[in-house]
Amino acid sequence: MIFLREIGGFDAMNEEQRRFIEFWYWASIFANRYSSATNEVIITDCGVLTQIAHNEQITARGYFMRLRSLITEPEDLYSYTKRASATYRGILNLLGYAAQGLKDWNSAHKIDISMRLEDHHIYPRAYIASSPELDMDQAEAEQLVDCVANRTLIPKLLNIRIGKRPPGDYLTEKQKTNTALASCLETHLIPSAILTESTWNSCFSIFLDERATAIFALIERYATIPAAEMSARYSRQTEVDTNGQTSHRSRLKDMLADGRIKIGDWLYIPKCPDKRAQMASGGIVTFEGQQMLINTWGQQVTGWLSINIYQSVYLERTGEPLENLRTSPVAAAESSRERSR
Repeated sequence: MIFLREIGGFDAMNEEQRRFIEFWYWASIFANRYSSATNEVIITDCGVLTQIAHNEQITARGYFMRLRSLITEPEDLYSYTKRASATYRGILNLLGYAAQGLKDWNSAHKIDISMRLEDHHIYPRAYIASSPELDMDQAEAEQLVDCVANRTLIPKLLNIRIGKRPPGDYLTEKQKTNTALASCLETHLIPSAILTESTWNSCFSIFLDERATAIFALIERYATIPAAEMSARYSRQTEVDTNGQTSHRSRLKDMLADGRIKIGDWLYIPKCPDKRAQMASGGIVTFEGQQMLINTWGQQVTGWLSINIYQSVYLERTGEPLENLRTSPVAAAESSRERSR
């Protein structure tokens, strides 16, 4: 509203301003800027958008550092399971924005709010709970089934009819009445091969990895990559962009594979040192007798809606954050070899 008031009308907006507004909107969502202390954020953004409307540079110090995405790798998407999360909703809306409208699986038409949309489990929860043969541990599958990488928007009535059938089954049936279903699935970032290869019914881990990677690419495209250009164009002071640094850092599964973190290691968060968790397998930890995703444990004990496990979680054996292990000599050597190839 502030930007519109200052510029006089959207028809007066130039392309550079449009690109900034697009970047600011998505970056604000994935930086989770409006989750707390919103009055301060609103005041800052009102000043920034006023300056953008007048083609002026941004005077707020460190502004672009505050717009850094909290999602720094595809696996971070596994921790977003709650509909109330602005980031969760932002991801589903980004899918539609990037596709210029998600397509209805019943037809080639675009979905709209009149269809009473629901965030559907692509691999239904009841199907995963039935203990089918999967390419991952059952406990881990049950932890991941609600994550946003397994969700997409479809009409409520269609969601009810799908029930507990595996995706290959209900999508193949739907293709009989919608021959354009493959192109519809692509707008949802669902591989069209799921219609022809029955093995996808058991490839839950592969599906999550591929879809999380595709979603993460969109977040980079709209919220991360433009940051350097926007900072160079609009910021009065040079701001160091650290977003790209994670691309050559080890992920949790890599650190488990080479022994930097071991099954059975104890983890803690300095804010809650008495609520330790024990590393189980993959991204799973054991906490108070229950197994859960490491991000879920971190969110549960801190009360935060999102958490960067690498910066917030410490390995008890070393007393250091996981972030330090990502840039260990082993990780640095691997990154160097990878770049030399």
